[in-house]
Amino acid sequence: MEGDSTKISTTYKELCETVIPGNMICISKQQSTSEFARMEVIEVLENAVKTIVKEGGRIGDREVMKLPECSLRLPAFSDKDETYLNDFGIKFGVDAIIVSLTRKREEIDEVRELLEKNENL
Repeated sequence: MEGDSTKISTTYKELCETVIPGNMICISKQQSTSEFARMEVIEVLENAVKTIVKEGGRIGDREVMKLPECSLRLPAFSDKDETYLNDFGIKFGVDAIIVSLTRKREEIDEVRELLEKNENL
């Protein structure tokens, strides 16, 4: 779906499963905390979320979506991170690996398993 003046598209495929009515969705410029639009979820449909604008602002392409009241369904360590670990980190012998935004111990355990599988360590 392409966004327009009445709807916003997102690459976050789990949005309908993540938010509930009453949650807030904030849209801001990359790394900005002062320029944003704030919307309240009023209804969750099968493939869309209806909101009401609480605080307006100009929204452009590739903005940052923040869901402050929600537990996101995103991996702490992505496929891209794994590629970087294998192609750069292990190859050049990094001393430390930091996995940010972890929510449970199993996410750290997954990274440890990747490291243990590597013969070069």
